[in-house]
Amino acid sequence: MEKQKLPNVSPVNRRQLLEMSGQGIRIAGPDFTSLEASFCISGRFIISKKEFERLGRVPHKHLVLTILRKSQHGSAHPFRNCLLFQDDVQKAANAFSGWFSFDVWDYANFRYEGIYYVRVSLGDALSNVVKATIPPANDPGVI
Repeated sequence: MEKQKLPNVSPVNRRQLLEMSGQGIRIAGPDFTSLEASFCISGRFIISKKEFERLGRVPHKHLVLTILRKSQHGSAHPFRNCLLFQDDVQKAANAFSGWFSFDVWDYANFRYEGIYYVRVSLGDALSNVVKATIPPANDPGVI
């Protein structure tokens, strides 16, 4: 059995995440990947002070990952059992911002070729959807 990697809270140099200014949650990921490669999703959230307090000052632990592929679906809390520190969330004015990234394969209970739809939620906030195509392992054309 392959050992699960820990999710990460470091900032990611992705324009659509760096330019985020309003409250909410946004993710970025690959359009294509393979069954053998990582399936990395990166994201950022900005939440109000009230929401930060409501989430017990550890918003990462409340992130929910949802994965869909045809009739298969699953969800996970990537940070539920992780040790988090106070500086994993940055305060700016009356808002709090945090970063995250993880490999979807570490949390999916299925791993097949096809089209995957990935979304993350935090409290009432829903992210955009990342659509990724995973071609059959013997298809050399896409990747």
